[in-house]
Amino acid sequence: MEKAVAEIVAEDGEKVVAEIVAEDGEKAAVEIVAEDVEKPDAEIAAEDEAEGIAVLVAIAEVGPVAEPLPEALALRRRLLHQAVEVDLHCSSPPTSRPLESSDLAMTTIPPKMIHHYDVIDGGAELKLPMRATFEIIQRLQCDIEPNLFTPRGVYDGRKNFFCARPFDITLSDDPPAQASVGQQQAQSQPQSQRRTRRGPKVFKIIISHVAEINPEVLSRFLNGQQSNDNDVLTAITALNVAVRMQPSLNYPFNVRSFYTPAETRPIGAGIVLWRGYFQSVRPSPTRMLINVDISTGAMYKPGPLLDLCLEVLDPPPNRRRPDVIAPRRGLPDRERIRVGRFVEGIRVVNAYRAAVDSGSGRQKPRTVRRLSKLGARDCEFEMDQVGGETRRISVAEYFRDILNRPLQFPDVLCAELSTKALVPLELLEVMPGQIIKKQIPSDKTAAVLDFSKKDPTERMRSIQEGLNVLAYGQSEYMRTFGMEVSPEPLSIQARVLEPPLLKYGATGKQLTISCAPIQEWVVVIFERNQRFNEQAVDMMVRGVMDACTAVGIALTKGPAVVRWSNGQGRIGQQLLDACEECFNKTKIAVPSLIVVVLPDGANDIYSAVKQINVKLGGINVIPDPRYASILADPSNPTIVMGVDAMHPPPGSAEGRPSYAALVSSVDSNTSKYIATIRAQKSREDIIEDLQNMVQHVLEKYLLYRTNIEKKRGEAPKRIIFYRDGISEGRFREVMEREVEVIQKACRALKLSPKITFVVVGKRHHVRFFPRNNRDADRSGNCPAGTVVDRDVTSPVEFDYYLQSHGGLLGTSRSSHYNVLYDDNEFTPDGLQALSFALCHVYARCTRSVSIPAPVYYADIVCARAKHHYDPDSGILDTSFSETATNVGSEQRQQVMDRYTTGFKQLHETSFSIVAFNFG
Repeated sequence: MEKAVAEIVAEDGEKVVAEIVAEDGEKAAVEIVAEDVEKPDAEIAAEDEAEGIAVLVAIAEVGPVAEPLPEALALRRRLLHQAVEVDLHCSSPPTSRPLESSDLAMTTIPPKMIHHYDVIDGGAELKLPMRATFEIIQRLQCDIEPNLFTPRGVYDGRKNFFCARPFDITLSDDPPAQASVGQQQAQSQPQSQRRTRRGPKVFKIIISHVAEINPEVLSRFLNGQQSNDNDVLTAITALNVAVRMQPSLNYPFNVRSFYTPAETRPIGAGIVLWRGYFQSVRPSPTRMLINVDISTGAMYKPGPLLDLCLEVLDPPPNRRRPDVIAPRRGLPDRERIRVGRFVEGIRVVNAYRAAVDSGSGRQKPRTVRRLSKLGARDCEFEMDQVGGETRRISVAEYFRDILNRPLQFPDVLCAELSTKALVPLELLEVMPGQIIKKQIPSDKTAAVLDFSKKDPTERMRSIQEGLNVLAYGQSEYMRTFGMEVSPEPLSIQARVLEPPLLKYGATGKQLTISCAPIQEWVVVIFERNQRFNEQAVDMMVRGVMDACTAVGIALTKGPAVVRWSNGQGRIGQQLLDACEECFNKTKIAVPSLIVVVLPDGANDIYSAVKQINVKLGGINVIPDPRYASILADPSNPTIVMGVDAMHPPPGSAEGRPSYAALVSSVDSNTSKYIATIRAQKSREDIIEDLQNMVQHVLEKYLLYRTNIEKKRGEAPKRIIFYRDGISEGRFREVMEREVEVIQKACRALKLSPKITFVVVGKRHHVRFFPRNNRDADRSGNCPAGTVVDRDVTSPVEFDYYLQSHGGLLGTSRSSHYNVLYDDNEFTPDGLQALSFALCHVYARCTRSVSIPAPVYYADIVCARAKHHYDPDSGILDTSFSETATNVGSEQRQQVMDRYTTGFKQLHETSFSIVAFNFG
C-alpha cells in the first residue's frame, strides 16, 4: 500500500508567485504574505511538495451535541481532546507532535478597570492620515496637557482612546483642550502658485468617556464562561492598542504591522522593500497571546521625485534620461497616467526652498495630488501684478524670473501638491518610509517573494530578533496597563493525520476514474511558422495523443484544423473562426478541445495533457470511499460547496465590482464540480445573489444524480459550505445572513438538508515550527496533515488549524478553519479529516493542496471573472479604469452599472464540463 501511495506523488509545475495582501481594506498599507504561496501555473498557486498524498483518517462520531452555544462548543472540544478517538478503518491514532508557535503568552492581563474614551475633532471624527492623528494626540498628552494625561493613554489613530485611570474633565463647563499642531500653510502665489501666510491649524480635540472595561470579562471569556460579545471585543481592542502604541510612534506602520529600515531591498519601479513585524493580541483557552510574525512592507523609494518617476516608466537604457517624462518629447498619455497614479498621495518636500515650520526646524511635507498634463514650460497661470493687473506666466518662467531658480528640465511634468501649487518634478524630494497603498506591479512579485521567503529556522530567528525591537518589557504603555509577556515562543502539541488512499482508475495510476471523450479538436498557433513549423506541430500532436491514451482519454485521431494566427487582432474571434472551420470541415460538431500554442512557448506535454481530462468533464481521482466515510455514506448524500468573494485591489478604479463565485460538487464522490459567478457591489463581503446561486447548483446536482449516476430522487441530506473571503470581524454577520439564504434556496426546491458553515482562511500570521528535525519534512516545515486544535485556538468557538500540504519554499502557512454553524453535529476530528480529504481532489495537482478543492476552485473562478466582458465593450481597456478614478458617487455608480450589465455569465454548456475548466 505504501508503494502505491508513493507512486501517486508527482512533481507539478513550480512557478511560484507572491500573494500581495492589503490589510483592512483598500486604504490599508500593502503587506506582502509570500512565504507559503503555492501556484501550479500563472493563475493559481502550485502546492508545496507533500510527503504523503493520500488523505483521510476519519474519526468516529461520538453522538449528538447539545445546543451549540459557545460554552458547549468549548466543553465539547475539551472533552474530545481528553479521549483518543480512532476510526475503525485506521490502523493507528493520529501522531502527536511537539511544536513551537509564533505566539507569546501574555502572563498578566490588566488587573484594573480600563477607561474607554472617544476622540473627535470639534464634533467630527479625525479624518487626517493616522500619522498626523498620532502626532496630534501625542502633542496633547506630552506638551499641551501633560499633567492631565498622567499616566499617558493609548490611541488607535482614529477614534478610540484608552487609559488606566479616568480623567477629571467636565466637558459641559470647561472648553475642550486645544492642540496646536503647527501645520503652517504654505505661502500662496498668484492664482495656482499663490501662497498666503496663515497661522498654524488648530484642532479642537474633544475627549468623551464611553465606558469602563472590566478585565474580568476577559478572564471569564478565556475560561469558556462568557460568549464573544461586544465587551470582550472592546477589551481585546484595548490590549491591541496598548501593544501597538510604542512602535506606532517610532516606525512606519500599517494597522497591525510596523516596518524598520534595518533590512531593506530596492526592487525597481520606485519600490523598496522593508522588513517589518506583525503583532496582534488574540485569545486562547485560559490565556491571552500575542501573535508575532515577520512581514514585508513595500515603500516608495526616497530621493528625487524625478528619479522615482523614471524608475516607474523604466525606459530602455539608451533613453534613460529625464526628458522621457516630457510630453513635448513624446510621453504617451497612457504612460503619464500610469506614473501619475503611482505617485498620487506620496509626500514630498521642496528641494528649492528652505520653508520650515515656525520654530520646528524641519521642512513641511506636502502631498502629491496629481501630475500635470503639460511640462513646466507649457503650464501657465495668471499672476497678480502691482495695481491689480494680471500677467500670464508659465511655471518655468515663474521659477526663472520670480524665484531666480531656472529649471534644468523645463519640458518635464509638474506635480500638483496639496496646496494646489504646481512644482516641477526636479525640485521635489520623496520622504523615506512611505508605505505604498496600491497594488504592486505583477512583474515585481518574484522579487517580493525572494525577499519575503524564509525557511522555518530563519523565520523563527527573525521573529526572536523582532522581539528585541518590540521590547514589550520596556514599553511604558504596557507597563501602565499592567501587561507582561513571556519572551519565549509558545510550546504546543499538535497531531498529524495519517494519509489515506486516493482512488484512480482500474489499473492504478495509468487510468483516470472517468474518461471524457474528445470527438474533434483543433490547434491554434500564435507563433510564426518559422519558429513553430509543421514538423513541430506533428511532434506536439503525437505527444498529446500518446499522453491522452496513456491516461485513458479517448483521442484516436489528429486535429481537424491546424492554423497559424498572428495574435494581433481579436483573439476570441480567431478562436471562433477555428471552431467554425472545424464544423464546416467535419459537419459533425464544434471541437471539444482547442489547443493553443503561445508565442513564448508552451508547457511540457504532460503538464498540458494531465489537465485535459478535467477540462472536458472527466474525473481524475476520488478519495477512497473506505476512508472518506462522511462523503461516501449512502444514507446521507452530501454536497460540498466552496464560496469566495474577490475585491478590487488597492488603488484600482472606483466603482469596479467585487466578484462572488460558488463552486459545488455534483457527484457522489465530491470530485466533479460546477461553478456560478456574479459581479456585485464593490468590496461587499456578503454574497448578494447567493439564493439564486445556491438554487442553481442544487438543480444541477439533482440533474447529474438523475441523468448521469441514475440515482433518481436522491436529494442531498447534508450541505457542507466552505466560505472564504470574509474578514474576521464579519464572521458572525456573514454566517447568519448566508445560512438563512441557503435555507431559503433549499426550501424553494423542497429540500431540507442539514448545513455546516465553515470559514477557511490563510491570511493570518500564526506559524508553527517543528521542535526537532525528525518531526519536520524535507523543507523543515511541519508535515502535511498537521492539525492544531488547542492552545492557540478560540476559548469558546469551534476552530482549528490544518496544514494539509508539505513545504517547498519558505515557512508553510496552515489554513484556519472556523466552524460557525453545524446542523450536522460533526465531531472536530470528523471535520478535520473531511477537510484534509478535500485538499486531495484538486484537479491541477497530484498532491494535496493548502485549502479544500472547492474553495480553491472558487478562487480561480473569481480571478477569471474580470475577463467575462466583451473585448469590444471597452471595459477591459486600461483607459476605462483610469478614467474611473477619483470620481463622485453618481459617476462611481455609473461605472459600477457598466461593469455589472456588461458582465457575461458562463455559457450553459460550461456547467457540464466542470464549469470553468478548473484543470
